[in-house]
Amino acid sequence: MVKTIAGTGERSENPLAFNLDMRQQNLSSPVDIVYDKESSCFYVAMSGIHQIWKLDTINNTILPMSGDGVEACHDDSADLMKCTWAQPYGVSIGLGKDDKKELFVADSESSSIRAVNLTDLDSARTIVGGDGTSTNLFCYGDMDGESTNAKLQHPMGVHYVDPIQRVVVLDSYNHKVKLVDPKTNEI
Repeated sequence: MVKTIAGTGERSENPLAFNLDMRQQNLSSPVDIVYDKESSCFYVAMSGIHQIWKLDTINNTILPMSGDGVEACHDDSADLMKCTWAQPYGVSIGLGKDDKKELFVADSESSSIRAVNLTDLDSARTIVGGDGTSTNLFCYGDMDGESTNAKLQHPMGVHYVDPIQRVVVLDSYNHKVKLVDPKTNEI
């Protein structure tokens, strides 16, 4: 049996319009989802409107948790809704900076791997890729390294591997699988 738990089948055009009834909420290109058993929530990469959404199975809600809907790459240290994303694709949960629980995101159009702090729910950061300029979505390449010196091109998948505490990245346009250390910000 297949059951729809969220979405109407209609595409959302407004990144800040939401309906508290999950089955009446229009979605926009949800491309990946990960379950957090500690919070009983799913986190959804909503690629079409450049946001990360939270599907709360206890309160039966699905709402934007990060991103204002503008396609860019801006981290905010105090307000997740002021962050910008550029077609977030893959999502995974694991331990990141300072051993805090983070949601790792393959932010495809910014060619970067980013993270949302799930411990405090107050900030996002770029781990590797991009160039630190929020509007430059054309800083890509194929280079191992640290932080913005490392380059990816249109990553589409991430998976946190707990035993080694690393994030496996599918670097799609470079036709490679890469390993990222979310604590040292290195590929």
